[in-house]
Amino acid sequence: MLVIDTLMDPPLQEAIKNNRAPAFKFLMENGMYFSDMVSPFPTMSVNVDTTILTGTYCNDHHLPGLVWFNIKENRLINYGSHIRELWKLGLSRSLEDILFHMNGNHISKGVKTIHEELEDKGKESASINALVYRGNTPHSYKLPKLLTWFTSIHKDRSTLGAKVFTYGSFKKISLSKRYWS
Repeated sequence: MLVIDTLMDPPLQEAIKNNRAPAFKFLMENGMYFSDMVSPFPTMSVNVDTTILTGTYCNDHHLPGLVWFNIKENRLINYGSHIRELWKLGLSRSLEDILFHMNGNHISKGVKTIHEELEDKGKESASINALVYRGNTPHSYKLPKLLTWFTSIHKDRSTLGAKVFTYGSFKKISLSKRYWS
């Protein structure tokens, strides 16, 4: 499954018609394509991605948006609206929320992601640079030294993600042909 933020059907069809999107044409002809998807509301990446990956809406998965108030913790959660806001809330706390708490604590334990479901069935999945990546496989972030110097975040931290997992430039992976067949 590919999720391409803000790509709409009419411009994609135009690009395919003009032979400017051969990879998309191949994927559409050899897979499944849904042109009439309806986005959950609010249409912010963490809510939409979590809805797609869990098959539930935010009242079930508990990520209502990019910025929200966590009643249990009595604080504002911000997954990256703007650096000014992250700085005001505290860079360390904001990065902890983005890198660890979103997937580890904030997504309801009462729902499963597609990565968790597939791994429970003995299948593998991949999460490449996605904000929402929760799975069953332990991974270790290798955070850049500069980031750990300016925050209270420890250099090597673990998280649970898809079997194949990379997040930004924090961890490099190489994908063998077996993931593309």
